[in-house]
Amino acid sequence: MLFLLFVLLRSWADPLEAQEFPPKQLSEMGLFESIKRQDPKANLIPYTVNSPYWSDGTHKTRFILVPNKKKIIFSSHGNFEFPTETILIKNFYLDLVLNNPSSRTIIETRLFVKSSINDSWKGYSYQWNEEGSEAFLLTGSKTTTFVVETPADPSPGFFLQDYYFPSRNDCLSCHTKAAGRVLGIRASQLNRRMDNNQNQLELLEKAGIFSKQLPNDLDKLPLLPNPFDPKTSLERRARSYLATNCSQCHRPQSAGRTIIDLRYDTELSQTNTVNVYPTLGALGSTDARILTPGSANNSTIYLRMLNQESFRMPSIGSSVIDAAGSKLIADWINSMGTVTNVSDSNKRHDSDLTLSQNYPNPFNNVTNIEFKLGSFAKTRLSIIDVLGRRIRTIVDAPLSAGHHKFHWDGCNDGGTKMSTGIYFYNLQSGIYETKRRLSLIK
Repeated sequence: MLFLLFVLLRSWADPLEAQEFPPKQLSEMGLFESIKRQDPKANLIPYTVNSPYWSDGTHKTRFILVPNKKKIIFSSHGNFEFPTETILIKNFYLDLVLNNPSSRTIIETRLFVKSSINDSWKGYSYQWNEEGSEAFLLTGSKTTTFVVETPADPSPGFFLQDYYFPSRNDCLSCHTKAAGRVLGIRASQLNRRMDNNQNQLELLEKAGIFSKQLPNDLDKLPLLPNPFDPKTSLERRARSYLATNCSQCHRPQSAGRTIIDLRYDTELSQTNTVNVYPTLGALGSTDARILTPGSANNSTIYLRMLNQESFRMPSIGSSVIDAAGSKLIADWINSMGTVTNVSDSNKRHDSDLTLSQNYPNPFNNVTNIEFKLGSFAKTRLSIIDVLGRRIRTIVDAPLSAGHHKFHWDGCNDGGTKMSTGIYFYNLQSGIYETKRRLSLIK
């Protein structure tokens, strides 16, 4: 099926002998009127997004190619449904003189293709040559170093930027199944006023890509705010940034190593971040939580953005710290009070729940876990391994206010004894959650 699409694309380009999809040279796709200028063919539909993903300071252009006579099924709140052989195209440009658009050079084009096999998606990366006259298909991941001049900082006057070209498997690591694979083409990202004051969704509808008429009042559809629009509240901007850059993995049913949920519409109290102990290290903080209200420097959700070693976020394909993005998250965290929950209707103090250190610790046979609840609430006590996987549920039931004591025998839910190592016991009660670390030895 993809070969047939390639033949269709070639009808706008110079005739070539039949070959497999994708071609080794991007020019053979017939996407551009001029490969040198990347002028799109008339059948490529441009679009932009409200909240762009951080890609190491690159600038991007985006296009949709829908096969002839096929349409996209629109959804106001969920994932769009794309016909087989849809191609999503993204060009990446890097300023070789820092912040100088005249030095902007194309370095990569990515294709994301809807396959006829199990409705799956496949990603392909093309690296452009230095002249910007052709791009070549990569068969695996690759890192290339660019020299970026810094005239404002004459000593030394440049820096070296490593740029990562993702493998085909890398593409699906970020474009997760839980997030619907396609991340940018959804109502909340496309719902925006363009320079002519028309809604972008209206322009896309006029381009004929949707299967049916869109809702009448497009401005009432979901909208992710621009993370750097000062007219929007700090909280909404920060949540938009985290939704775009993190929630494709950090959400229910995804492959993330923790159980946090950073989707934009998830109440902060339900994200499993506020005052929750991190499972992947404290990154130098002496009192770290995933999110510590009022203290970015004790919040690993912020510290991981600054980390260049293991457990960096984003975890794939980034070597440049997002200075503006990390400052946004730090400002948001520091603006919070020390109360656990920022939802005014549900505020409660830390004293409502106390989780004690288990004893004995380390332990070999059985350890005791005690905690105090300030009020009656649905409560769950779980054991979590270092990869963030819940291996044992100790209790999951409504519990009354007061002191409670439970035991863990070192086994998982299936009764198998766990191996020696570090584990965490996680307590959720109502809107509050906390966690402590324990050691099992044999």
